Amino acid sequence: MKNETLRRLMYERDINQSELAKKTGVPQPTINRFLHGLSKSPSFTSVKRIAEYLDVSVHSLYPADSEKKPPESANL
Repeated sequence: MKNETLRRLMYERDINQSELAKKTGVPQPTINRFLHGLSKSPSFTSVKRIAEYLDVSVHSLYPADSEKKPPESANL
Protein backbone atom coordinates (compact mmCIF):
# COMPACT_ATOMS: atom_id res chain seq x y z
CA MET A 1 0.00 0.00 0.00
CA LYS A 2 1.19 3.52 -0.73
CA ASN A 3 1.50 4.84 2.80
CA GLU A 4 2.25 8.39 1.65
CA THR A 5 -0.89 8.41 -0.51
CA LEU A 6 -3.04 7.19 2.36
CA ARG A 7 -1.49 9.75 4.71
CA ARG A 8 -2.17 12.57 2.21
CA LEU A 9 -5.77 11.49 1.64
CA MET A 10 -6.41 11.34 5.37
CA TYR A 11 -4.87 14.79 5.83
CA GLU A 12 -6.92 16.28 2.97
CA ARG A 13 -10.12 14.87 4.49
CA ASP A 14 -9.12 15.80 8.04
CA ILE A 15 -9.59 12.25 9.32
CA ASN A 16 -7.43 10.41 11.83
CA GLN A 17 -6.68 6.70 12.19
CA SER A 18 -9.43 6.08 14.72
CA GLU A 19 -12.08 7.77 12.59
CA LEU A 20 -10.98 5.89 9.48
CA ALA A 21 -11.11 2.62 11.39
CA LYS A 22 -14.65 3.31 12.62
CA LYS A 23 -15.90 4.34 9.19
CA THR A 24 -14.30 1.45 7.27
CA GLY A 25 -14.30 -1.42 9.75
CA VAL A 26 -10.55 -1.81 9.25
CA PRO A 27 -8.89 -2.12 12.66
CA GLN A 28 -6.91 0.95 13.76
CA PRO A 29 -3.69 -1.07 14.31
CA THR A 30 -3.95 -2.25 10.70
CA ILE A 31 -4.30 1.34 9.47
CA ASN A 32 -1.31 2.29 11.61
CA ARG A 33 0.75 -0.48 9.99
CA PHE A 34 -0.30 0.77 6.54
CA LEU A 35 0.73 4.33 7.39
CA HIS A 36 4.13 3.23 8.68
CA GLY A 37 4.83 0.89 5.79
CA LEU A 38 4.85 -2.15 8.05
CA SER A 39 2.24 -4.08 6.11
CA LYS A 40 3.91 -5.42 2.99
CA SER A 41 0.85 -7.24 1.68
CA PRO A 42 -2.40 -5.69 2.93
CA SER A 43 -5.59 -7.61 2.29
CA PHE A 44 -7.57 -6.55 -0.73
CA THR A 45 -10.69 -6.28 1.43
CA SER A 46 -9.07 -3.75 3.76
CA VAL A 47 -7.67 -1.68 0.92
CA LYS A 48 -11.04 -1.75 -0.87
CA ARG A 49 -12.90 -0.54 2.22
CA ILE A 50 -10.45 2.32 2.70
CA ALA A 51 -10.55 3.25 -1.00
CA GLU A 52 -14.34 3.26 -1.04
CA TYR A 53 -14.56 5.47 2.03
CA LEU A 54 -11.94 7.90 0.67
CA ASP A 55 -13.60 7.82 -2.77
CA VAL A 56 -10.48 6.76 -4.66
CA SER A 57 -9.65 3.75 -6.79
CA VAL A 58 -8.13 0.69 -5.16
CA HIS A 59 -5.31 0.94 -7.70
CA SER A 60 -4.36 4.39 -6.43
CA LEU A 61 -3.46 2.87 -3.05
CA TYR A 62 -1.10 0.25 -4.50
CA PRO A 63 2.42 1.20 -5.59
CA ALA A 64 2.94 1.00 -9.34
CA ASP A 65 5.72 -1.56 -8.94
CA SER A 66 3.97 -3.54 -6.23
CA GLU A 67 4.17 -7.31 -6.40
CA LYS A 68 0.79 -7.45 -4.65
CA LYS A 69 -1.72 -5.86 -6.97
CA PRO A 70 -5.48 -5.89 -6.70
CA PRO A 71 -7.09 -8.91 -8.33
CA GLU A 72 -7.97 -8.23 -11.95
CA SER A 73 -11.36 -9.84 -11.43
CA ALA A 74 -12.33 -7.29 -8.79
CA ASN A 75 -14.98 -4.85 -9.89
CA LEU A 76 -13.23 -1.55 -9.51
